[in-house]
Amino acid sequence: MLGLRLYLNRKNGFMRETAKFEKTLWVLDPDPSTRTLTKKLFGKNFELHYFSTFKGLFEALKARALKASAGEVQSSPLIHSSLLITETVFPEGFNPQLAGFPPFVVISASSSVSVIQHYLELGALDYFIKPLNKNLLSAKITHLIKTAANKNHLGLVFDPFQLKVTNQQGETCELTRKEYQMITIFARRTPKGLDRASIIQEIWQQQKVTSKTFDVHLFKLRQKIIILGLQIILDATKDYTLTAAHK
Repeated sequence: MLGLRLYLNRKNGFMRETAKFEKTLWVLDPDPSTRTLTKKLFGKNFELHYFSTFKGLFEALKARALKASAGEVQSSPLIHSSLLITETVFPEGFNPQLAGFPPFVVISASSSVSVIQHYLELGALDYFIKPLNKNLLSAKITHLIKTAANKNHLGLVFDPFQLKVTNQQGETCELTRKEYQMITIFARRTPKGLDRASIIQEIWQQQKVTSKTFDVHLFKLRQKIIILGLQIILDATKDYTLTAAHK
């Protein structure tokens, strides 16, 4: 049996159990029983990282971003995190899709339709109601963790703190906040495209934005991501898609 190293940072609420696994599972939940359950179900096949607070998770995300910007992408297990299991309620106004979060699922004692819908709209891949069905949780998480690793097939690492994007070769481009929001939307939708109206609605929401404003941001983003070997194309259906540039 592989030996595990246990590390606890009480200040930031971060606990890590590490071994040489190809897939990683994050668990954001202060409940010790959730840690016990996930360790029992997934400890033999996945590297586990435990967080009891949002602060601890954010510190890990920041460390991940710093390692990425320093060219240490391949050496950090947090870079390759496959899936996040969370029970902690997200802060009001928090959008995990624009915060550099890994793909995530929610476990909760609430069976409220509005709560479930809220988390699914935020991007949750699934929602599990307590008390948990162990077999169902194990089967679904195992499936999701395999497929989630392929979500970002362009191999990009997003730094939500410094608004940077890094490719697998370690090349980095710095973006404005609007450009960063735009590329994360494209990356989340890839390989599917997204139309102009939907992009404007998600980024600017209730603000009135002209087509020229959108075009200026898109033009500048296109220029900056050339160094990453990427391009944004407009297909026949008038959808914009982020893809690798043809050499």
